[in-house]
Amino acid sequence: GYIDLQGVDQPDVTTAIADNDYLEINFTTGIDPYSISQLFFFAAPPGVPVVDHRTGYQYQVAISGDNFATSVTIFDEATVNSGSFRVPATTNLQLLPNTFYKIRFYLYNNPVVNAGSITIDNIAFRSLQCSDNDFDGDGIPNSVDLDSDNDGIYDVVEASDPLATDSDNDGRIDTGGTVTV
Repeated sequence: GYIDLQGVDQPDVTTAIADNDYLEINFTTGIDPYSISQLFFFAAPPGVPVVDHRTGYQYQVAISGDNFATSVTIFDEATVNSGSFRVPATTNLQLLPNTFYKIRFYLYNNPVVNAGSITIDNIAFRSLQCSDNDFDGDGIPNSVDLDSDNDGIYDVVEASDPLATDSDNDGRIDTGGTVTV
């Protein structure tokens, strides 16, 4: 089945948050840390009559580990215009192991033709496991090891990223940029 939500009638994300116009998903992470990398859902669920497909509304997705005393937007504002929707995360947030989280889909700017109603189905998140491997066995996790393969050449140099310069040769980026190991 699919979800048919009523009362999606706020003009923007600020008033949607104030009016509690959201769909919430709760979960507890396992023992391994990971990050959410992609969101997928059907705005026009298969098997639902076309007359009941409701698109054109906007959404923003936030996550919180403290019941929304604080939160992080993981998918920026977007407009749903197709049957299925797949988007990459706009914020790469590593989730802590064994932690209770809430994810809220704030829904707003719903076209008048939808009469305050939207349909949504098969909400799924793609996640990437974060690992603290230690490739060279020196006791320093790769995520903080300046030379993760212990070959005497800093990872910042091996990455060959023109934005990641190390002019003082300390193994740390000294200009804007990131290094992926």
